[in-house]
Amino acid sequence: MSVWEALTLMQKGKIRVENPFTWVERAVEQMREAPLTNEIVRIGLAMPLPHADPPIDSSQATAKVRS
Repeated sequence: MSVWEALTLMQKGKIRVENPFTWVERAVEQMREAPLTNEIVRIGLAMPLPHADPPIDSSQATAKVRS
């Protein structure tokens, strides 16, 4: 899950944290970025992805490329 996805869920009230800004700072310190490369985009466009949710689709394509 990306920080962006978590923040979206926080805004929707599906995840609750005391201070979202502090949470983001701590989360980012513990994460490794996975850039959205041309290869990931090509794989993502070629995969039959069941979601109409770009963050989920890009996560699945990233996992396929990096695995």
